[in-house]
Amino acid sequence: MSDYGIKVSRTGLDANTASDKQLAFSSEWPLLPIEAEGQVTITVPSGGGYVTQDIFTHNLGYAPVFIIDRISGNPFYSPLWGWCNDEKIWFEGALDESITLRWRIFRRAIETKYDGKNVNVIDSTKTDDSDYGILVSLPNKSVYSNDKRDFGVRSDVRQLMVAKSDYILGDVGGIEGTHHLGYKPMYLAYIGHYDYNLGDFLPNTYRMASEADDLSLLVTESTIKIVLHGYPWPPMAYILFRDTLKADG
Repeated sequence: MSDYGIKVSRTGLDANTASDKQLAFSSEWPLLPIEAEGQVTITVPSGGGYVTQDIFTHNLGYAPVFIIDRISGNPFYSPLWGWCNDEKIWFEGALDESITLRWRIFRRAIETKYDGKNVNVIDSTKTDDSDYGILVSLPNKSVYSNDKRDFGVRSDVRQLMVAKSDYILGDVGGIEGTHHLGYKPMYLAYIGHYDYNLGDFLPNTYRMASEADDLSLLVTESTIKIVLHGYPWPPMAYILFRDTLKADG
């Protein structure tokens, strides 16, 4: 079979010479398609306390990549204890005040091993001032919409393309790996959920990792190293993207 597909450069760049990180989309690498998203307020009883509250039932059959972010509440007294397993995402933890969270889950399993090859690492400098590009609207959305959230692919915005992902199932104090991007990439990291009643980690259950409390993470232009704090050592996973940490990409 021929090696072919779709490649879309960001507006103003030549698709034939754009580097991997200058692309808006490429069928060479997996993306993060959104399964569901929303906003929820985690309510706390008077005086505070331990709270368990379901956020969304997805029933995907695997723990999906997810993001939970606080949009209200004091970060010093309102930790983000958002968990996800193969059935749902939920909040579980001690709170002193009610908080509002924005959440999003993606149709990709956290426990996925993947390492995509580089195609072009040299940035293109050729530009074009013409007003053109590719727009792919979401189902039931107009391609003439001015809301960028109504599109699956737009050549004037960056798309999160997965470069590498890996995971370990516990009892290891960290994980080291290499990548071939040549720059420091954006990333997500997750750790497993320890159930004190069971005295073990729940299978396929994760929350977003906090570098300050849970682990030390170092990503360079060619390596990634994560050292876990505390014991027992939980399962963990990470994803590296083809987007850089620099605003100019």
